[in-house]
Amino acid sequence: MERIEDRFLRYVSVDTQSNEESESQPSTAKQLNLLKMLCDELQAMGVKAELDEYGYVMGTIPASEGVQAPKIGFIAHVDTAPDASGANIKPQIINGHKGNDLNFHELIRVRFQSDGCFSLSVAQTIHNNLENGNNSLDQSITP
Repeated sequence: MERIEDRFLRYVSVDTQSNEESESQPSTAKQLNLLKMLCDELQAMGVKAELDEYGYVMGTIPASEGVQAPKIGFIAHVDTAPDASGANIKPQIINGHKGNDLNFHELIRVRFQSDGCFSLSVAQTIHNNLENGNNSLDQSITP
């Protein structure tokens, strides 16, 4: 199983900059790169997932047979602010930060892409432990 840190670094490397003037959905075609990646990864885990024509990824892990519990849902988004380019990001995990300056633009991208990373990591954990019984989990990842 991929470490959450590795998944996170992969996701924040994908340019998903939005365009406020666009009338399309998603607002830029490059957002579809990450949306397709997320949908493919959910499917590879065995999750029933699909990407619709507007860039919405929907995935479901059904509840274990006989489990009567509330459904759990996660919603994440992939677009990042249009103010700064999302190209050529070189993400890194900084352990033991000493207070020196950090690239604010990269920190903002980290916040947005962490939603999808968390959502897929939870789905993978639940899917890998189905024999223990689970609630139904629905995921929606939006442009």
